[in-house]
Amino acid sequence: MNQVRYIEETNISKFVPTILIGSDNMSSEADNQQPSFQSNLKEGSTTKVSNSDVRDECLTIKRIPWNKGLTKNTDERVKKNVDSMTITKQNQGITGEVRPWNVGLTKETSTSVLHNAEAVKATKIMQFASGDKIPWNKGLTKETSIGVAKNADGVKQAYLEGRMINYGHSTRGGYREDLGHYVRSSWEANYSRLLRFLELTYVYEPKRFVLPNGSYLPDFYVTELDHYIEIKGFWRKDDSLRVESFRISYPDIIFYVIDEVEYEKLEEKFSKYIPTWE
Repeated sequence: MNQVRYIEETNISKFVPTILIGSDNMSSEADNQQPSFQSNLKEGSTTKVSNSDVRDECLTIKRIPWNKGLTKNTDERVKKNVDSMTITKQNQGITGEVRPWNVGLTKETSTSVLHNAEAVKATKIMQFASGDKIPWNKGLTKETSIGVAKNADGVKQAYLEGRMINYGHSTRGGYREDLGHYVRSSWEANYSRLLRFLELTYVYEPKRFVLPNGSYLPDFYVTELDHYIEIKGFWRKDDSLRVESFRISYPDIIFYVIDEVEYEKLEEKFSKYIPTWE
């Protein structure tokens, strides 16, 4: 197995960092026979050091970084280095000398951006499922949090101004006479009608499942098929994380999400057979 070793701070520090490859199988006897050039160096000496001498010393001495254990708060040299790097980066950003590698790139045009986005999403999902990440608004309401109230008002205003689109998912919740129960949207009402048309028994909002960071309530449980259904035409923040957290927490449960694409397929195929379809 190969090792990477460094020269310790000595009079030959000008050679650092020097990376050499050595073998673990070198015997201690061979090490003892290696000549040391360190004793031949004096202050200000111009003695020529051969590559083999540097290699031999690197194999036996481990270098300790000068700033190990130091921070900009405890050492003036570290602080100067950090401040200098910060100013340099700021100047480069102003002059345009350095541009972020992903400027102008999207998930559709760059595989690197796509992979990064997927990695970030996977990390958030695992954090959400494991309980490491707690939503900032957990337990808060419009009445108890200014932030939640501002967000709610902002979303409402965005709908009114047309800046936020509902992607066709009606939020017209309420009691349906033909169904005999409450639903939260016209999509859920139509899916209930579809299940009845197919003569399948269902339970609306059957059971709330406990998750590491809250809970999850699927829209439907279809008895004959023994699976749960979620109707999703509009995805709010953290909805996808909650769905993935549910799947991770309850891997034995059969669970399907009907999004806009799937819903439109069902609507095109069955709406003409169901008179009360909305």
